[in-house]
Amino acid sequence: MAATETFMFPCLEELDICDCPFLKKVPLTGQCSSLKKLHISKCKTLSKIRDGLSTSIYLKELDLKDCPNLSWIPDLEGFSSLQNLSIESYKELEVLHITGGCSSLEKLSILGCESLSKIEDELFSSTCLKELYLCHCSNLSSVPDLVECFSLKILSINSCKELEVLSITGRCSSLEKLNIFGCEKLNKIGDGLFTSSLQNLSIDSCNELEVLSLPGRCSSLEKLSIFGCEKLSKIGDELSTCACLKELGLYNCPNLSSIPNLEGFFSLQSLLINRCNELEVLPITGRCSSIEKLRISSCKNISKIGDGLSTSTCLKELYISLF
Repeated sequence: MAATETFMFPCLEELDICDCPFLKKVPLTGQCSSLKKLHISKCKTLSKIRDGLSTSIYLKELDLKDCPNLSWIPDLEGFSSLQNLSIESYKELEVLHITGGCSSLEKLSILGCESLSKIEDELFSSTCLKELYLCHCSNLSSVPDLVECFSLKILSINSCKELEVLSITGRCSSLEKLNIFGCEKLNKIGDGLFTSSLQNLSIDSCNELEVLSLPGRCSSLEKLSIFGCEKLSKIGDELSTCACLKELGLYNCPNLSSIPNLEGFFSLQSLLINRCNELEVLPITGRCSSIEKLRISSCKNISKIGDGLSTSTCLKELYISLF
């Protein structure tokens, strides 16, 4: 394979190259015009994919995984059919530079690219993008504004340790699920992510986040989970406008001293609070008539639970423990 200079398979639609430890380059030279799927994984010495890939204008799926010496991929200019792009475990990749418009891109996954510091804005020009995953990119300090991502439904950002601000101002008007995990320096989340379509919000181990402001647009929010945010002291009063909220979980937020009044949470079914040591009052003052499960544990300073709990005729499980 190493001695082969060209691929000349004009009818080839799928190409899967896996576990070829001595392969140094993939000699695509423009003769794979029918290629729709390209998967390359576990090629430890692979350093280059030839520019001929850019002629595969019908390519729908490109999956590059665990090729640690590959520091550059061809420009995807003109890839108008590309729907799924996954780049995983490219430790030498510093900049993801894609100048062409991938106008049909629906799913983008960038995982385990430890040296990646920048993603070019053009990659997010697809109005068809539905899922975006950025995980274990420990040197990534910024994310482009998702101003044209009107179709985005899932955004997951995991262990991007240099990311301080998620300054999304564009309206992700279709966003349904937002997960942010292990972004240790993150201290602000842009308002553009809190839209009327958002249903599930999970924030975990973002130790510099002090305030979670929820603009009064999250009218469809059904589940809110916050784990291990050590400096979080406040959740914005706008939470009280989330009339569709069914599950609220607050775990291991030692500086959280107050939560908004839960008045009017007619849909709330599950309320779980654990190890929020500064919390003194659980303000259930309004009618939470649908609540079925209430668990409060290891909140040693809590001294009062609002009288609104008495309206919870659906309550099936009640557990309170200070330690």
